[in-house]
Amino acid sequence: MKDETLDFYQKNDQAYAAATLKIQLPDLWERALSHMPQDPHILDLGCGSGRDIHYFSSRFNHVYGLDRSFNLAQFAYQYALQPVVQADLRQLPFQDRSFDVIWSIAALLHLQRSQMRAALQESKRVLRMNGFLFISLKEGNGEEIAQDGRFFAYYSETELRRLLSNLGFKLVDVLMTDEKRHDKKTNRSTTIPWIFTVSQKISAA
Repeated sequence: MKDETLDFYQKNDQAYAAATLKIQLPDLWERALSHMPQDPHILDLGCGSGRDIHYFSSRFNHVYGLDRSFNLAQFAYQYALQPVVQADLRQLPFQDRSFDVIWSIAALLHLQRSQMRAALQESKRVLRMNGFLFISLKEGNGEEIAQDGRFFAYYSETELRRLLSNLGFKLVDVLMTDEKRHDKKTNRSTTIPWIFTVSQKISAA
């Protein structure tokens, strides 16, 4: 995550958290639950407001969060009442094979494309064999800095499939969705395509 992106979340933590808490993800949650092992240890990478930690902790006993923004990590802890670590998802402060599930929604897209492989390898390191990795990214190509200063990287389904396969993950499920957004200032609506993937760690190397 570039400094400008981190600065955005530090300065806008309350507004961002309030906005994301209003967004429910029933389709993604249901798909995730269908793959969850019994009594899983779950890590939410880029947990933001703590919305998803709160959801999963109502069903499971071992749910943890991580966010690079100290303000959001603090918010998530206070909201979800689950352990939350302030750290970089490229350098996870956990031992090898600590989790059965890694959940990362709209977080890895803030990394430069050149950093993506290393970040996924780090997730793989802390994931147990046959554990599941759930990630969502914006569909598209290239990179850009948005008007609010946040950095975004975009991926095609084919590219993401190849990347996960090369890292020793078996792709189990893919869901393509469209997010509708309306800008009150410009009175314009936009459609944002997203890719949600479910993959399983099948290789230790």
